[in-house]
Amino acid sequence: MKRPRFCTLVFSALLAFTLVSCQKNTPEADAGVESVSAPPPSVTPTGEGFLSRELFDHPPLQARPMGLWTWMNGYVDHNQITYELEQMKEKGMRGAIIWDIGALIDPDKIIPSGPEFLGPESLVSIHHAMDEAERLGLELGLIAASSWNSGGTWITEKHGSRALLSSETKVQGPSQFSEVLPLPQKATNVVEDIAVYAIPDRGDQTVVSNEEMLDLTDQLGPDGRLNWQVPEGKWRVLRFVWHGTGEHLNCPSPKSSGLVIDHLSREATDTHINHILDALLQGRKDYGPLKLLMLDSYEVRAANDWTPDFIEHFKAHYGYDPKPWLPVLAGVQVGSEEKSARFLHDYHKQVSDLMIEGHYGRASELVNKRGLKILSQAGHGGYARVDPLKALGASDLPMGEFWNHRKNWVTKEAASAAHIYGKTLVNSESFTGWQHWQDGPAGYKRILDVALCAGLNQVNFHTFAHQPKGAGLPGYAYHAGEHFNVNNTWWPVAGPMLEDMSRSCHLLQQGRFVADVAAYYGDNAPNLVPAKRIAPTVKPRWSDDHCLHCGKKLPVDLRSLAFGYDYDFVNEEVILTRMSVQDGKLVLPDGMSYRLLVLPDRKTISLAALQRIAELVEAGATVVGTKPERSNSLKG
Repeated sequence: MKRPRFCTLVFSALLAFTLVSCQKNTPEADAGVESVSAPPPSVTPTGEGFLSRELFDHPPLQARPMGLWTWMNGYVDHNQITYELEQMKEKGMRGAIIWDIGALIDPDKIIPSGPEFLGPESLVSIHHAMDEAERLGLELGLIAASSWNSGGTWITEKHGSRALLSSETKVQGPSQFSEVLPLPQKATNVVEDIAVYAIPDRGDQTVVSNEEMLDLTDQLGPDGRLNWQVPEGKWRVLRFVWHGTGEHLNCPSPKSSGLVIDHLSREATDTHINHILDALLQGRKDYGPLKLLMLDSYEVRAANDWTPDFIEHFKAHYGYDPKPWLPVLAGVQVGSEEKSARFLHDYHKQVSDLMIEGHYGRASELVNKRGLKILSQAGHGGYARVDPLKALGASDLPMGEFWNHRKNWVTKEAASAAHIYGKTLVNSESFTGWQHWQDGPAGYKRILDVALCAGLNQVNFHTFAHQPKGAGLPGYAYHAGEHFNVNNTWWPVAGPMLEDMSRSCHLLQQGRFVADVAAYYGDNAPNLVPAKRIAPTVKPRWSDDHCLHCGKKLPVDLRSLAFGYDYDFVNEEVILTRMSVQDGKLVLPDGMSYRLLVLPDRKTISLAALQRIAELVEAGATVVGTKPERSNSLKG
C-alpha cells in the first residue's frame, strides 16, 4: 500500500464535523519520485487498521482530552470529585491529571488550605479519585510535586538542589598569607570546597593562561584558612564551593512547601519518585486507573548547576579534569576565548546529560517498573538546561505546550522528539494563558488547529480546576489557563467540541508523520526547536530569524523551505545511534525517513557527529549546510 502524501485532519464547528484534506507538495512529487510505502494496517498504533470507521465514530481513550485537574491549595470535596469525574466521562474526556497546587493569586484568601500533599488526608482524597475513575473507566495521572518543579516535604538537604559558587580575595605579594577565605555571599550552611586557584590580577584583563594559574587547593585547611607564600605581584584568589541552594518549590499548596530536588542526581530522583509511588500504593493492591506521573516544566532558578559527583562524571565522559577550568564559570577566560567557550560547551552538555540520565530517564525507569509511564514537559518551555530532544526522548510521553493569545509555543519540539525516538503520542499542555473566561469552543478550535499541524495529537487542558462545595460561580481558578471545567456556562454542550478534538487526535495518532528534512540542531545544551507558529492572535515579538517563542537565534535556518514541505529537528544522539541510509534516504529504526539532512548554522561541531555524518554521506545521504571548521569541545 502506498502512503498518500497528504495529511488528513478533522476540523469542525461545535455541532458539525467536516473532514478536510490538505494536499501536501513534496520533493518526490516535484521530482517524480515514488512515495515511501506506508506500514501495513497491522502495525498502526491502534492495531485496528488505518482510519477505522468504528474508531473514527468512537475515538479510543488515548485520543481523548485530559485536563490538568488543579486541586487548589490541596482543598477538595469528595462528592465534587465524583461529580467532576462523572461529567468528564459524560462529555467524552479521557480523565484528568491531579495537580495539588497553591493559589498563587488569592489576595483575599478565599480558598481554604487543604492537607499536606501525599500526607494521610491527601492520600484519602487521591485514592477516592482513583476508585471513582476506575469505576467510570477513566484514566488518571498525577503531577509529581505540589508545584511544577520536582520536590516536596520529604526531600532533605542531602537531596536538595546544588549550585557552584565562588568568592574572590585580592592579595599582594610577595607576602605570607594566612587567612580564612570568605565563602560566596549566597552560600548556605551546606557547603563543600572544590578548588582554590590564584590568577594574576591585571585589572580589566580577564584572560589568563593555564600556566599562570596556581592551584592552591591543597593549601586550604578544613576551616577555610589558606596558608600561602604569595609570589611577587597582584593576585586574585578564587575559592570554589558547591552548596545546597535551599530552593523551595514554586507555588505549593500551603502545607506542602519543600525543597526542590537535585535534578542531576540519580539518588535524589530515586528518593523523590519512590516516595510518591510508595505513598500512592498504601493500602492498595495496585495503581488501578493511575497510568502516569507528570514532570512539569523545569523552572529552577538559573545557576551554575552542580552535584557532588559532577567532577567524576565529567572526567569519565570528557577525559580531562574540569577543575582548572572552573574560573571560566566565574567570568575568567582561561587559555583563550575559544578554549573557554569549548569548556563551557562541555560543562553545559555534562549538566544536560546528568539531568537527562539522572532525572528524566531515571524517572521513566522507576515508574515503568511499577507499570506506569512518565509524561514529561522536558523541553525549552521553562528554564531548560538540557538537550530538549534527548530529554523528551528519554521520557515515555513527550509533552509540549501551546498558549492562547501568547507566544509560548513549543509543540513542534515535542513532536520532533516523538518522531525521532519512535513514539506515537505527542501530548501538550493546551490553551494556557490569561484569557480567563473570554474564549470558548470557537477560540479553542482556532489555535488547536495550529497546534495539530505542528504535530500535537493528545490534548491536555490547562486547566480543569476542581470546584469544592462553596466555591460558587464561576468558581476557583488557577491563575494561568483557560478555565475549562464543570462551571463553564457552556459546559452542558461541551461534548461535541471534545468529540471533535478526539477524532482529530485519533487520526493524527495513525500512520507515520511525513517529513522531508531532518534539521540537525547541534549537540550544545541547552538547545531548542523553534516554534513553527504561535497563536495567530498575537504579533510576533521577534523577527523570523529568531524563535518566535523565546527570541533566541534559530539553530537551523529553514526559512527557505518551500510551502508544503515539512521537517523534524534531530539531535546528536539520534544521528549517532538511530540514523542510517537506505536508497539515498536517511531512515530511523521506527520507519521515519528524510530526504535531506541540514546542518546547524555554526562552524563548530562535535567530532563524533562529524565522523558519523561523513559515514552517512559515504552511504548516499544528502547533507547541506554550513561547513564545520573545528570542534566545539576540549575532549581529546
